[in-house]
Amino acid sequence: MNTRVKCKCKKIKRDKRNKKKIFQKQEQTKSKGQQIVCQINKTISHYFPDLIDRMEKMSDYRERKHYKIAELVMGGITMFLFKEGSRNAMNNDRKENKFIRNYQRLFKLRLPQMDAVDDLLVILKEEELEQLKAALVATLIEKRVFRKFKFFGKKTCCKNKTLLSPITHTDNS
Repeated sequence: MNTRVKCKCKKIKRDKRNKKKIFQKQEQTKSKGQQIVCQINKTISHYFPDLIDRMEKMSDYRERKHYKIAELVMGGITMFLFKEGSRNAMNNDRKENKFIRNYQRLFKLRLPQMDAVDDLLVILKEEELEQLKAALVATLIEKRVFRKFKFFGKKTCCKNKTLLSPITHTDNS
C-alpha cells in the first residue's frame, strides 16, 4: 500500500474519532431530559422508521375522527415514556408551546388531548396493540438487537419471533 494512502486512511480514522469525541461531549452537556428525547428519536428512526405507518394500519372504530389513530396511539406511548402521572399532567404539559413544538418536531404528529387517547384505548381491541408490539419486537429480533444480551451466561432463545428464556433441565429424582 502506498504511504500516501496510509496517511490518508489514518487521517480519516483520526477525524472519525475526533467527531465521536465531540459528539460525546455534546451529549454530556445536555440535560437528562434532552438526552432521553434524543435517545428516543435515535431509537425510533433507526429501528422503527415505519412506526407511524404501522400505527396508521390499525383499525379505527371511532365515530368522530378529529385525530389520526397514529396520533392517539403515539400520545398514549409518550405519556408512558415521559412518565406522566396522569392524563391531566400530560394535558398541562400540552399547554406549553415549547412542549408542543418539540413533540411535533420529534414525532411529526399532532399532540392529542389525553381524554381522546383514553377514549380510543377503551374501544380499541387489545389484539391490535399486541400485534403492533409483536411486530416491533420482531423487527428488533430481525435486526439482532437482543443477541448481545445473555441470560445466566446462555443466549436467549427465539421462537415464533418472541423471546423465551433458555430451557434448563432439572433432575426430579
